[in-house]
This record gives sequence, C-alpha cells and structure tokens, in this order.
Amino acid sequence: MYNSNISLDNDGNIVASTDYDGEVAFYLKRNNSIVEKKFYIKEKKYTFKEKFESGVFSVRFFFRREDETKVAYETTSYLLDLKKNLLDEIKSEVLEEQEDYKITYYDRGSNITLVTFNGTKTTKTRKPFGLSIAMINNWNLISVAQDNDTQYQSLSLENFYEIVKPVILNKEVYSYGASLGGYCAIYYGGCIEATIIAASPKNSAHPSITASRFEDLTFNHKGFDKIPVTTKEVYIVYDSTIRSDVKFIDEQVALAYPQPNLLPIENGTHQVLQTLLGAGVLKLYVHSIVNKKYNYDISKYIKAKCKYYQGKHKEAFKVLESIAKENLEI
Repeated sequence: MYNSNISLDNDGNIVASTDYDGEVAFYLKRNNSIVEKKFYIKEKKYTFKEKFESGVFSVRFFFRREDETKVAYETTSYLLDLKKNLLDEIKSEVLEEQEDYKITYYDRGSNITLVTFNGTKTTKTRKPFGLSIAMINNWNLISVAQDNDTQYQSLSLENFYEIVKPVILNKEVYSYGASLGGYCAIYYGGCIEATIIAASPKNSAHPSITASRFEDLTFNHKGFDKIPVTTKEVYIVYDSTIRSDVKFIDEQVALAYPQPNLLPIENGTHQVLQTLLGAGVLKLYVHSIVNKKYNYDISKYIKAKCKYYQGKHKEAFKVLESIAKENLEI
C-alpha cells in the first residue's frame, strides 16, 4: 500500500498526506465516525477544515486508479491533545490471532482495563469497540474481535482467560459490549472477575434464537448456567419494549445473573448505546460505573435525558421533577 499518514500543522489542523500520484479522497474519522470528507483531488496532501480539541482520529484514504478501480486504506488511530499540540499514535500488541478472532492489547499504563467485544458482522480489521472512550480516559484496552460471522464460537472461555490473564493481573477490569458484544461481555466477563457493562446483550446464533443465517454454525459456547460468574456488579442497559431482548435477558442471562443492575430505556432501540450517545448521557453512564458513583438518581436522570432526546419533553420533566422532590424531600 502507498505511504500515507496524518499529522498536525502549527495551527492545530489535522493534515493527511500520501505518496500516491493519482487522485485521492480523504475521509477524517473522529471516535470512529466520519466527520469530514474531501472527495477526489490530485494533490498528495489535504488539510482538514474542522478543528478539534481532543478525540481519537484516523484518516481513510481512497485511491482512484487509471482503470477507475478504487483502493481504500485507513491509518492507525491517533490520540489528539490540542493543548500539547500532540497527535500521538496509539500503539498496540496482538495477544492472539486465529482465523476467526483476534485479541489486541493497548497498554496505557493504567490501573483500569476495559475489555471490549466487537459486534456481529464485524471483522478482525474493524476498529475496536470502545477504543475512543478507553484512549481518551487513558485506560488500558483489550479489544476482542470476531471474524467470518462466527459469533466468537471458536474462542473458548479457557483460551480467552489464558490469553488475557498476564495483562489484567492486579488490574481493575471492566468487560463492555453491545448486542453480540454485550452478550460476550457477560459470557467472558465472569472468568476474569470483571465488572460487566452490557447493552442489549444477545447472540443471534444462540440455541434459544438461532437466526437463519447461523443454521449451519456449530454453537460451542456453554449455557449461562455453566459459566464462571463475577462477584462484581453487572450492569445491563436495554430497550424494555423489544420483547426478544427482554426475553434473552430474562431467560438466558438470568441463569448466571438473576439480579443484574438493569437500566431499561423505553424505545431506546436495540442500538440503545446510540440513544444514550444522542441524549448526551453515554459518557455519564460508563464513567459513573467505572468511578463507582452510579446510583438510582443517575439512572433516572439518564432515562429523563433519553425521553427528552426522543421528543417526549413532558415525560422527561416529570422524571426530573421526581428526582428533585426525592432529594429535596418536598
């Protein structure tokens, strides 16, 4: 692949450059979302107009060849600290890679380690789930990625434990994921004595579901009644109106954790973390758990913010008023 990289100029703008001689398109990604695009130009360098103070950044290059075929390449991720005018490359170490999964370690020298699991239909090359929140907070990250739509069936609990054990020794560990990743946060979190943060946990290849595309996939995971369980807290956020999600929590997850700390978000969708993000409370949810400050009032505040985000303003204010009355003893 062509030499391509990103840097900061003296004004704090992100600059993408390459040695490719043809037409190039430049896509800037912040926290794994595209924030600015520059379509095909013949210049080898492009300075993005948007300026940011912090975040995890990468640039996706698209190279258009003479035969009109296109080749894409994405840089490694960089952590921006504009106060120091620093764009620091985020280095990682592959702990284990097999055909169907890859486990990567990002060592930030922290006492806190986030173990995250990518979702369904992802590959080993996909950016890690939770990379941004881990790097911005200078937490260590262990990223677990599946491939070939295998739903982590080739990664046993025993192998997972042996792979990550050396780097989590004496660390404060949190397992975190959404949907399939949420299922994995629960399934694997017990053997590493993690605090579990799971959003809409569900594995569509599970025998209780078996989605049609997984009919030929051998399901190797143990039942939830046979897995090691953590003694730490288990937090689950989900949409209480999605029957299949509620059923999986009530009938499967409950076999291991009959009394998790539930946060039902009405009409939050299966992608409930996106709802929390849109409502501006995802950071609050995760940080309050990691900082051991999560409580009933915070859960009600999150629900109120989500209702407001959904346009249910009157319902949101009713929740906020109830919080005020309870705390002021009115």
